[in-house]
Amino acid sequence: MTKMKVYLPLLALMLIMAACGNQGEDHDGNGDEKHGEHESNGDDMSMEALEVKVEGPQEVNQGEKVTFTAKVTQGDETVEDADEVMFEIWKEGSKNGSQMVKAEHDGEGMYSIKTSFDAEGKYVVQSHVTARSMHTMPKKQVTVTKSE
Repeated sequence: MTKMKVYLPLLALMLIMAACGNQGEDHDGNGDEKHGEHESNGDDMSMEALEVKVEGPQEVNQGEKVTFTAKVTQGDETVEDADEVMFEIWKEGSKNGSQMVKAEHDGEGMYSIKTSFDAEGKYVVQSHVTARSMHTMPKKQVTVTKSE
């Protein structure tokens, strides 16, 4: 009986350790173990970072219609299937008064908006791009001068 008191806790500990050692292993029911493999469902998406380059003028005249674009790429591939591309525009120091503008898809990874600025000053144009389970928000500064 004394030997059993010593071996019983050891046996229980071995069973617990054996059970913990099997956690995280996938079994597909036929005895084959899968270690580190991921089955593909055809939606293989690169884990490369989403790159967005915002382009547009650095200086514009008040009331002038201008275009801002976001070139969206992932690795060497242009992104044609972005879930959402928006541009947020605000006068520097007044982000609470920002406006969101939905971009149009122009093809070849390009998304654009056309806008104008009513007052002179410095503005921030920030893209909000969501694509392939990633989100990025690069911005550009624009100076608006009084039209002559």
